[in-house]
Amino acid sequence: MTEIRTAVDLQHPAGRAWRALTDRRLLPQWFAPTDLEPEIGAQFRFEPLELPGIPGPIEGEVTELDEPHRIVMRWYEGDVQSLVIYDLRPRPEGCQLVLREYCEDGEWPPETRDLREQTFEGLLTGRLPAVLDWLAFREVDLADETPADEPTTAEIAAGQSRRRRRIAALAAVGVVLVGGAAVAGTVWGGGGSPQATSSASASAEATSDGGDAPATTSAAPSRTPRSPSPSASPTASATPKPSKSAAGAPARAVLSGRYATVADELADYTGEVVISNSGRAAGTGWTVTITLAGGAKLKGTSGASGRQDGRTATFSGAAVPAGGTLRFTFTVESGLLGAKQPQGCAVNGQRCAGL
Repeated sequence: MTEIRTAVDLQHPAGRAWRALTDRRLLPQWFAPTDLEPEIGAQFRFEPLELPGIPGPIEGEVTELDEPHRIVMRWYEGDVQSLVIYDLRPRPEGCQLVLREYCEDGEWPPETRDLREQTFEGLLTGRLPAVLDWLAFREVDLADETPADEPTTAEIAAGQSRRRRRIAALAAVGVVLVGGAAVAGTVWGGGGSPQATSSASASAEATSDGGDAPATTSAAPSRTPRSPSPSASPTASATPKPSKSAAGAPARAVLSGRYATVADELADYTGEVVISNSGRAAGTGWTVTITLAGGAKLKGTSGASGRQDGRTATFSGAAVPAGGTLRFTFTVESGLLGAKQPQGCAVNGQRCAGL
């Protein structure tokens, strides 16, 4: 009977490791997408992605369950039927995870078995601990997660340090947003959709940012009139050439943008872009381009229309009134360990603030 066995020591309590082994929201982050439910008799499917020795897909069922210590599953892959056992054993510094897999029907080729064992070892010593570290941070620092077990003293200290850094960062962002709100004057409509409004300070922004401000013309010094000669044309001397002034120049829009991450969920995030118009004409036909991290996917938008092409998401929408702002949000599926903000943001090619 062919057997694979891998044992790893985890610096996390068994309850937290149990979540990573059985939660279908967390399993894709270190192993494979699945619809697994931790219940005896439950049937499920794994869809491994580019895992050497584990080509998938895997059909399975749960045959034994002892939360949070043991789960036994039967896996069906092609002509091979195997029994997979996860055992979690408490340790003073966390727990030990032991993975065993037995071929009940059929056999893997020797090279497949070796690749499979190496892949499992890499998953349990690399990706799985990274997910557990992320869970520890959530349990210590965020109120929306209930700890499955008491975190260790080391985890609490690490979480408190991260929390202080996050509070400092949020305070800095708060100062920027408060200052920006005083200038932009953004308000929300009753239906939850963004509305663009003008601000009394927009004219000051237009002047300081190089926008269109009325120019002041000074009177030319007077000269002593001379008697026209008989050959002089009275019409030419009496009709001055029209002067060009800024007041007569066409008004134009001056657009700028600011990005902020406004929500950070388990495997995605919500970004916000505020477009400000410091010019004297409505900004129409604008385009915001967002450069996403590798593998990230645009899930939806609010306040603008958006589409994704490769790593670039492009947004457009209603006109931004002169001296006003327009706000829109978008949600990105980033993955549990993915970046919770884009890599770039630009309005009509001009880089956004905030990134």
